[in-house]
Formats: sequence, structure tokens, C-alpha cells
Amino acid sequence: AEGGPELAVKTDALAVRTSSDAVRGEAGGAGNLAASTAGVTRLRLGLEGMLPVPLADGSVLTPGFELGMRHDGGDAETGFGTDIGASLSWTDAKRGLSAELRGRGLLAHEAQGFRERGLSGAFAWEPEAGGRGPRLSLSQTVGNASAGGAEALLGRRTLAGLAVGDDGDELGRRRLELGFGYGFGAFGDRFTWTPEGGVGLSHVGRDYSLGWRLVRRPGPGDVGALELSFEVRRRESAANDDVGSEHGAGFHLTARW
Repeated sequence: AEGGPELAVKTDALAVRTSSDAVRGEAGGAGNLAASTAGVTRLRLGLEGMLPVPLADGSVLTPGFELGMRHDGGDAETGFGTDIGASLSWTDAKRGLSAELRGRGLLAHEAQGFRERGLSGAFAWEPEAGGRGPRLSLSQTVGNASAGGAEALLGRRTLAGLAVGDDGDELGRRRLELGFGYGFGAFGDRFTWTPEGGVGLSHVGRDYSLGWRLVRRPGPGDVGALELSFEVRRRESAANDDVGSEHGAGFHLTARW
């Protein structure tokens, strides 16, 4: 409760052995199958850790890391892989400021050429507690996901789905996102009404969104919650000007009691 280092460990092991008897087909040898035996092993290990460091001005600096390792052996896909990630976050609760840098790289089964790399940076400003007042967020991502990379090795039964990154173009995938909004009191100050918008720029196109959210502020001893939101979106393609824009609308309601 007083803070300090945190470490999470996740691991599992699997061993499978299958066999089949010889099968004799029709006379003359058509359809004969020889007896066969196959074995598969898999060992996975994931580590995640962080160390919050309070600073003199009241803010907190938190370095973190994640490590995923996997070894596959036997008669199926074999090899050794590892995923390494690091992060550095800073929060100042008094000023409502936060910033974070993340990076990770996946080297999985090197002989097969699997690669994933990702970098990201984010900044947020929300000076008022409880969702009231202005809020602003800005993020930049490069390449693949910059967090949760250990699950790329631990979360898959096989390596199907990992991209072969031998063309060096994955870091060309970039996305910049800007979000903003302002929270007002509503309905006798029992709710918070927030008009909000966002802009996203990437190598494949541009996204624009506008919407509002209505959130019920729980009172003392109140365990219920209510959130209602509506959003309209527009997407424009950057690769082909002949492709028309896409439009969409979304409605979301969450109630707990």
C-alpha cells in the first residue's frame, strides 16, 4: 500500500506425445500408412516489473520492464524466442500531468525471421479531478504495439499470426492521435457532461471524431454508476484519393448497481 517495487511472473510448460499404428490399405499397397510417433514441447516464461520513484516536487517517476521467453521443441515448429520491452512514465497528480515512453522488440524463432518492433510516446493533461474541466491527450506510435509484447509469445499456442519482418517497413507505420474535451456539471451537479473530439493521423489515412459523454457522479456510499456516450466518426484514406470517406456513429451505455 505504501508503494515500492512490483514484479509479476507467469510461466507454463507443455509436453505432448502422439502415435499412430500402421494402416494397411487395399491389395497392391494402395493407401498404406506407416506407423508414426511425434512429440512436442513448449516452455514459456513472462516477467513484468516496475519501481515507482517519488520525486522532490511530489511527482512520481516509474521505470518498468517486461520480458517474455519461449522455447518450442520436438517434431513441430522449433526454436527459441524472446521479447524485451522497457517503459518510463512520469505523473504529477497535483498538476494533472502525465507522460510515458515505451519501446519493445520481439525476436521470435530467429531462423524463421519473425520480427516485431514498436515505440510510443504519450502525454496527458487533466488538471481537475472527477472528470471536470479541460482534458488533453497526445500520443505518437511507431511500428507495432509498444506494450504487452510478452503476450505475443505467452498468449499464442503456436507462432501463427506473427509477421515475418524481413522488409524493414514496420517502423514506417506511424500514428499520431490528439484527444480533447471539457467536463461540465449537469442535472444539479449529479452528472458530468463532456463534449469531446479527436484527430488521428497515420500512414494509411486520417480519422476525425466528435461526441459527448454523460457520467453520473456517485455520492457518498453510492455503489451505482451510469455512463452514456455518443460519437460520430469520419475516416479519409491517404493512399487513394479516389476512395470515398467512411462515416460511422456509435452509442454506448454502461450501468452498474
